[in-house]
Amino acid sequence: MEDGQKKDVTAVGKPRIVKVDLYEEPHEATGEGFCKAPRLSFVECSCPDASVLGRQKKGGEAAGIDKCWWVVVLAFLMTTMESATSRCSGFLYVGIREQMNVDRGQASWPVNLVTSVNDFGGLVSGPLSEHFSTVPVMAVGSVLASAGVIASAFTPDITWISVTLGIVHGFGVGVVATMLQVIISMYFKRYRGTAHGIMFAGSTAGAFFYPQLLLFLRNTFGFRGSLLIFGAILLHMFALSLALREPSWVSTERIEKRRPTVASLPTFPATELAARRPSKLRRASCPAFAMESRRSIETSPSSFPARKVDTERRAEVPRPSLLAAQLERDITTVAVSTSQAVLQTVREVFRCTMFYALLVTWLVLSYNVDIFFSTIVDLALDKGVSMRDAVALIPYYSITDLVGRVFLPLLADRKYVRRTNLLVINYLFLGATVVSLPFTNSYGALVGASLCIAMFMGCGMTMHSVLMADYLGLERLAVGYSIMGAICGPLLMGKPPVVGFFRDNLGSYDAMFWLLGSLCILIGLLWMMVSWFERKKVRNWELDIARNMPCTFHM
Repeated sequence: MEDGQKKDVTAVGKPRIVKVDLYEEPHEATGEGFCKAPRLSFVECSCPDASVLGRQKKGGEAAGIDKCWWVVVLAFLMTTMESATSRCSGFLYVGIREQMNVDRGQASWPVNLVTSVNDFGGLVSGPLSEHFSTVPVMAVGSVLASAGVIASAFTPDITWISVTLGIVHGFGVGVVATMLQVIISMYFKRYRGTAHGIMFAGSTAGAFFYPQLLLFLRNTFGFRGSLLIFGAILLHMFALSLALREPSWVSTERIEKRRPTVASLPTFPATELAARRPSKLRRASCPAFAMESRRSIETSPSSFPARKVDTERRAEVPRPSLLAAQLERDITTVAVSTSQAVLQTVREVFRCTMFYALLVTWLVLSYNVDIFFSTIVDLALDKGVSMRDAVALIPYYSITDLVGRVFLPLLADRKYVRRTNLLVINYLFLGATVVSLPFTNSYGALVGASLCIAMFMGCGMTMHSVLMADYLGLERLAVGYSIMGAICGPLLMGKPPVVGFFRDNLGSYDAMFWLLGSLCILIGLLWMMVSWFERKKVRNWELDIARNMPCTFHM
């Protein structure tokens, strides 16, 4: 056949679709850099089941995201139980001191260890959830939390109850609390703040129920008997955890992440074959790969280089068995192990600049929350308030705490205010009210300041969990909580010395609250910078990427 009769035929290649996903919030994406970048999704055309898994994930997410409120109800019930120990810390402190016949310093160790070891629970739960998924890890944490309290009923001295109640129980509730935040973030996106607020409201609800229950059990069965029954009640967390499931779209993403990937595949040169018909333009479209923007791509025969062969020569095709054996030898598959995946996730978390902003925010908030709730009664007594009126502050600020946890985040979920802007307003007002606390000279002023502080602290607790999911992403959330717990755990053990220094050495709490309030104001200014950067930079950057890379072919 003459050269003039030979027609160019483009060889069948292996294109790859590059997809840019733009999120509604500028900070909801990959977590690289100061703020998050658009996520790139790659779908191989040669993998038929890749598009199927993609469609299953999209369909399941559309059907279940922001709709599974029964998960929030279960999380609410579990939160009432996992936070019961901290809400009943006063009861446990007095009971341990009387039962073990120890001084106040020794009696405070088990109670303080519960809150300190709580953060270490997330250190282990994150990597374990990468291997076993969220629900089994939560179930094990529930058993540990219950077993620690039950074992405390049989401890002979203060050392053993510090181990069982402080370490074992504290570690268990830390695992449960971390996994609950992760699974709520999986099921909710737009109403993530509201869902977290309802879940955290369980802690407030438990404050009205469990102290009275434990007091009744102590008067009926004694202190050790009350611990035994209390541990049996906490065992219900195990049953509730078994009723939870990871959403289908997260399970699909986990399967895709663990699939072996083709590391090396020999590329076969494109050949030019003889054709008797004139060549025509062919169209390749994106809908088969679940692209949001249905674009058609024109490909011409001259788009890719082709090597000419003599069509008069008979082509030799190897037998299928030999060809399969050759391909099997040439293709190298690499399966990523769980430990390698966890290490990669850890590196990604440390590369995310916003993680450090969240870390500092959580550290300041934890110091404010724990110190305020543990010293507010003593502060009221220093101002001349009676014991009865000082204790009455607890149910008062529990109500506004509930408002801050549920209703303030709802403003961001309904798009009345951006989440970062809500955090700016919240911390500026929180800092101002904490600074004003030493200046309250009447009982009414003290009640008003306490109500505002509890409300802003509740909002800060909820929004921190929401922004952790937004900036780190679901695939890095559990490991992010683990790293944060490992860093904050030792630092939060300095709370008792801080309180002792200001109250015992300086004689009052005034300077301590001025310091804590100033730190909250600095956190508000930090998030003001974040909000400004997102508003001015990220939106234009994402839209520019969307215009320049709508759909690209790679050979």
